Amino acid sequence: MHLPIKFQIKLFYHFTSKKAIVFLVKRIFRPKIIREGRKIKRTTELAREIYRKSGGTDIKKERLGGAEIVRIEMDGRRYLTAGPSNVFKACDQELLCGRLSEYIENLLPDGPVIVVGIGNISLTPDSLGPKVAGKICCTGKNAVKGLRDVAAFIPGVGGVTGIESLDVSVCAAYSFGAAAVIAVDAIAAKSAKNLGCIQISSAGIKNFSKSGFGVPVIGVGAATVLGDDRFLITKKDIDVTVTEISEILARSINMALNPVLYRG
Repeated sequence: MHLPIKFQIKLFYHFTSKKAIVFLVKRIFRPKIIREGRKIKRTTELAREIYRKSGGTDIKKERLGGAEIVRIEMDGRRYLTAGPSNVFKACDQELLCGRLSEYIENLLPDGPVIVVGIGNISLTPDSLGPKVAGKICCTGKNAVKGLRDVAAFIPGVGGVTGIESLDVSVCAAYSFGAAAVIAVDAIAAKSAKNLGCIQISSAGIKNFSKSGFGVPVIGVGAATVLGDDRFLITKKDIDVTVTEISEILARSINMALNPVLYRG
């Protein structure tokens, strides 16, 4: 309990020991947000943290060089998650990217695809989308014979540009004549052990969905923060994690869009 001010003053004058002073400082100046820390409720956007509560029925798991790959069908939506991220470097990168690319490829229709990198490039935990989009092999529109038309777009964030990223992305997809959209963004996890986990979804990501674009939207992302509406909680080495995962996701997407360039 927070001691009354009068009682604190009496203690201060009565005791001169170091322990008494430290005690008073902690009681008086301890931030209110710390005292309320136990009330924080975390949310998640990872299917592997949701399906047990939602009754997902079709669940398949496999191990790939230490990484656990979980395939989930929930409410008519398909998800693949891979993690934890600390084993990605040790496992076979080609095999991992191949498995992710096959899953993405199976979700894509024929025709042009635009990859949208959502997020703020200046904020490390939120920079995954722009970093992936910057590594996409763009072939343009009707520019390279025998290859799928591919474009990449980084819409920025509304707080910086003054325009909602969804609005400008819809315009870009329409202008390119996209038959599908791959939306890449950072997502939130509930458990710290799942930070860095990759997720691919047939249901889009956040507010980027088929209802907004009129074409299929494949959501691709990774958990870079813990779901909390008051704090930005992440790993101390999140910069390294985001860079490594952006390489994996970009290669996987490139392999899915134009496999002929990678699979002989």
